[in-house]
Amino acid sequence: MSFTNMKGQIKNLALLLLLFSFLYCSAYSLLDRMIYYIPYTFIFYFILYVFVVLFGYIHMIILYQFVKRKRDHGEVDLKACKGPMILVQSCFFFIMCFTSLASYYCMVNKALSFLQYLIVPILILLVLLYIPWQLFATFEVLDGKKKPIHILKSSLGTIKNHYQSVFYSFLFVALIGVIYHGIMDVAFGIPMQFVPTSAVMDVMLKSNPFLTMFEFFGNVMDSVNLVLPVIVSFVYGVIMCVVLCFYYMFMICVYDEDIKL
Repeated sequence: MSFTNMKGQIKNLALLLLLFSFLYCSAYSLLDRMIYYIPYTFIFYFILYVFVVLFGYIHMIILYQFVKRKRDHGEVDLKACKGPMILVQSCFFFIMCFTSLASYYCMVNKALSFLQYLIVPILILLVLLYIPWQLFATFEVLDGKKKPIHILKSSLGTIKNHYQSVFYSFLFVALIGVIYHGIMDVAFGIPMQFVPTSAVMDVMLKSNPFLTMFEFFGNVMDSVNLVLPVIVSFVYGVIMCVVLCFYYMFMICVYDEDIKL
């Protein structure tokens, strides 16, 4: 707490993440309603692309607050980071989108169905890598790096060099998510579904702790049975925001070579 200057700041940082999460969920809920009225696939994916890039940049601004507090020196020109961040987030979007579409195409095409045995492990790997990969890439951008391919490659190198720290910290965060979905399944009969073809896009679009709550809240007037799931989902979102404060700061320490296993 002292080393990262987080002492006395957890409430402020958690509130910042909570406000960002609510903004994201509100925008995503609006987008989710709009996409059903989009007649062309290209327009649909273009809107998704703009959404991912926009909130990728906003997320960078949020992460900068953590970086600034931990390092406690210097200022970063966020306007100068805009171009590299857009390019990096664009690369992530096309990687995740291409693999998802390739998997779907091979799944519906019987002649190419055998390729699923190759693509599915890649999808699962991308699901596991996306969050730490995107975090390290953002830190690279905030450090003034500008070439997107170099940033992506360097970020993967950081994951490789610190795979134990990255794996165990992500496992802890994922475990909280699994416990939440387990409670939702046992208590309310709402199971967690994992389909690699869609999961690779979901981890990019839906990995927000309050998104499930927003989805339930939109239908709570139609079913009183959703009141308790909404409350549980809200509590989970608050807990996850606090956990993410420590996770983000831990990842910054890993990136700065302060933690070595």
